[in-house]
Amino acid sequence: CAGGLLLGAFPDASYEAGEIGMEPGDILVLYTDGLTEAMDSHEVEYGEQRLTECILKIKAYSAEAACSMIIKSVKQFSAGISDIDDMTMVVIRARESDDGN
Repeated sequence: CAGGLLLGAFPDASYEAGEIGMEPGDILVLYTDGLTEAMDSHEVEYGEQRLTECILKIKAYSAEAACSMIIKSVKQFSAGISDIDDMTMVVIRARESDDGN
């Protein structure tokens, strides 16, 4: 996990650049802190550990289904608690090759 300044909010901000390699079937989840900071009725955060566990369970799903399942998991965790922070997520799944490789 890596984090940094809010992307695009500050015109003169500098950001670190990096690269990752993705193999066919890999899933990349980009999210704002509102997702991991969602709280339950005991003020316990959803957290990166729960998010990681959820992603590992749904890693074979399509990007759209994975996104839906993550949102469902967070909403079930924080049931009845009003949203305090925004939650934004992008899920990218590397395509399987058409030739079986």
